[in-house]
Amino acid sequence: MPGVGWVPSRSRALFDAVSGPVARREMPGARWRGLRTVAIDGTGVQVADREAVTARYAERGSARATGYPLLRLVLLVETGTRAVIGAVFGPECEGEQVYAARLLDRLGAGMLLLMDAAFDGWQLLRDVQATQAHYLVRSGARRCPTIQSRLPDRSYLARLGGGRLAVRVIEAWVTVTLQDGSVRREQWRLITICSTTGATRPGTCWRCTTSGGRPRRRTRT
Repeated sequence: MPGVGWVPSRSRALFDAVSGPVARREMPGARWRGLRTVAIDGTGVQVADREAVTARYAERGSARATGYPLLRLVLLVETGTRAVIGAVFGPECEGEQVYAARLLDRLGAGMLLLMDAAFDGWQLLRDVQATQAHYLVRSGARRCPTIQSRLPDRSYLARLGGGRLAVRVIEAWVTVTLQDGSVRREQWRLITICSTTGATRPGTCWRCTTSGGRPRRRTRT
């Protein structure tokens, strides 16, 4: 357990012994195109209101909180089985991306990491890519990447971090009809490895052309 907080050595050893992916290759929902699907997400956990705890985890006194100290917990799980692969925790004052970065040593080739909009920072995505894992992350609504070139499937290539990270962006409009009959429509923007379906290695880029309807490979960016 790469936890930030203090964990007894026996508890850590037990966690390390039982954590990790468990899905068999044929298990439904555990893989996508041969990649093991995993996800990172975080939550807040209320802990005991005791002096020994509040010395590290501050109490919260806002209108939306109970006043109990809050611990931030970020997990890496296997989506097909919900098996926990890694866990980190610590004070709420540090953001979820800080804790997520401490889970990256549990990633590797053959994995597809799914993350929500809180994890779309370019530095985190760059570090995920360095593990040889693939990723698919929902981008925040405020992020509007500049289109560099469009691909035949209407996704496009862009760069994040002031040009430091090449990515592929997939945009879609999602329409939801609620029980009361009202309709809600919003745009979703997904960020993934800069590749088309012809690429198998993270970081491999393609230049899309209309020659024969097939993408042509170019040098790695």
